[in-house]
Parts: sequence; structure tokens; C-alpha cells
Amino acid sequence: MDKKMLGAYSPGTFHTFGSRRDVTLELCKLDNLVEGVNEGKVVLGRVVGSIHNENAVPFTFAIVDESLTCVCVTVYNWADGRGAIIGDCVTIPEPYMTTHKHESDLATYNFKSLRLNNPMLLLVNGKRVGRNQFACTRVTSTYELH
Repeated sequence: MDKKMLGAYSPGTFHTFGSRRDVTLELCKLDNLVEGVNEGKVVLGRVVGSIHNENAVPFTFAIVDESLTCVCVTVYNWADGRGAIIGDCVTIPEPYMTTHKHESDLATYNFKSLRLNNPMLLLVNGKRVGRNQFACTRVTSTYELH
């Protein structure tokens, strides 16, 4: 994968995450992530598939990196009709990883997922997801005159 796709998250750059300032990120392979928050890490992967959801929230897709590890990525608050497509290169800073295990008589599921609450932290093909792709809350009301 082309390291240029790290864009703003390239080594030697400083970032602010919440109350933490001057954070530098180190490129980490998906198979080296730990359960929970991976502070100071950034992952770079290529989208290999997406998972359709009738609700559109969250936007879910799968990525693979140089280690050939495949993980599911769920991104919340990404506007309907937006998202990464197969072939896109995705950069995720400080990923939150969860391991999912489920067994039944019919099947066994064991996979890892990354969760992002804010799509504006993502880079897609080296570019930050724009504010216009953030799903905002809308309040509507209807009334009738009698």
C-alpha cells in the first residue's frame, strides 16, 4: 500500500485527539492492534467489501492491509449515501478494536472490528472526509390546523 495515503497522519506530524495535544501516530498493521483503544497508532487498509444495512447507520465495510488481515469497520454518523467503496484506501487514526466471538450449532463466528464514531477522522484515498459527509441531526415537526 502506498504510504502517501497516510496523508495528514504521516509520521512526524502532530495531532490533537480530545484533550491530548501533540500526538504523533505510528503506522501499525491490523494484526498488531490490541483490544480497545490503540493510542498513537494509525492503520492503513484497502476496502475489499461492504455490508449493506437497511438503516444506513452505521456504514460498514471490510478492509485488508499488508499483513493480509481482514477486519470489519463500522463508521457512525456518516451521511446516508456516502462512504468508502471497494478499492478505496482508508486511513484510521487511533482505532478502537473489538474481537467478536459467537458459536452456535450451525456456525462459529470469530472476527475483529474497528469502530469510529466520527467519519471526519478518516482519510479516504489520502483525503479527509469532509464536513458535508457528516450526518447531522435534523428536527422536524408536522402539525395540522383545525
